[in-house]
Amino acid sequence: MNTPAINILALVLSKEGGERIKTLVSTCQFVNLQGLESSFKDFEQKAVKFRPQALIVEYQPDNKDLIDLLETLRKSVPSTAVIALSSSKEPNHIIQALRLGIRDYLLDGQDTHRAFQNAVLKLGMPAESSNNPDSGIIGVLGTKGGVGTSHLAANLSWAWSQMFDLQVVLADMNLYGGNQAFLFDIEPTRDWAHVPKYFDRLDTVLMESLLIDVAPGFRLLAAPQNPVETETISPKHVSTTLELLTANNAVLVLDINNGLDETTLTAMDWTKKLLLVFEPTLMGLKATERMLLLCRRLGYEKDKVLLVCNRSDAKMSLKQREVESALNTPVLAWLPNDHLSITEADNSGRPVLASNPRSKWSKTLIQLASKMLKEKDK
Repeated sequence: MNTPAINILALVLSKEGGERIKTLVSTCQFVNLQGLESSFKDFEQKAVKFRPQALIVEYQPDNKDLIDLLETLRKSVPSTAVIALSSSKEPNHIIQALRLGIRDYLLDGQDTHRAFQNAVLKLGMPAESSNNPDSGIIGVLGTKGGVGTSHLAANLSWAWSQMFDLQVVLADMNLYGGNQAFLFDIEPTRDWAHVPKYFDRLDTVLMESLLIDVAPGFRLLAAPQNPVETETISPKHVSTTLELLTANNAVLVLDINNGLDETTLTAMDWTKKLLLVFEPTLMGLKATERMLLLCRRLGYEKDKVLLVCNRSDAKMSLKQREVESALNTPVLAWLPNDHLSITEADNSGRPVLASNPRSKWSKTLIQLASKMLKEKDK
């Protein structure tokens, strides 16, 4: 990627923080450090004078003078992005930072360099891509368990954000045991469970603070890490969350649990397109017939529900013509059986499109992603 230099001014509040920020900047080749200040007054004066593309601050949530300074800078240099480097994982501190206008909140740790690089890369991107279609919600639902729904949702999200330059959010709707964070090797510090906790004051800003950066233009709303907290999430919480997430994103992908409880049915109702994922076996066809019948009873139009066959060329699987004849419904995509590539992706904490982009599965997935953008806009 040929990224132009990004001018950054830094504010450090400790010797250790200064060393960490200098290390971050020195290892990011497309960053030009305009200054490393420890004085609030000097930092503010240089920010107003030079108006760099970004400010990076050593963020101390209990430092009142720092909070006052950030409030002032939000008004005096509104077009300058602010990146916070902090050791605090407290959701209240993260939310406070987002409300102060901080664009990216970086947790100080082993993945800080990658997060910083992603934050800087986003600065070079336009706020709205000219090829972003109207926001739409696409659901991915397995007709039974174990058909590869989570991998499909993760890789579609990766394709749309990294290959089609769209702003994408992936919401893990497997609220009792979602694996999306695991697939991307992420340990969430905020997740779905925070929605009911902050529901009385939930808005687009607060909602954005609950998302986790996966890659530039791609964020995740993770499933609850504590299954007990899932009980607090209601259909009302789901509806409000999905409505807020559509405000600033081109595509919202839902990895939907096939348990079909109230929250699942609410998520299905919100989708513009619903991908039903199945395997070409007798048991797979039976489960797919039941799910198609349910969708009809829910009043979904035929063009809302689209079929995707995974592991289509596995041994002992039914032929394509047999599948479509039995279901009396066309299949949008036939994904090949590629256990090796998917296992390698699981072990690396990266989607198949990133770990093995030349595989047959990846190429078929990209074709599906392209088709779905056309389907979404119908």
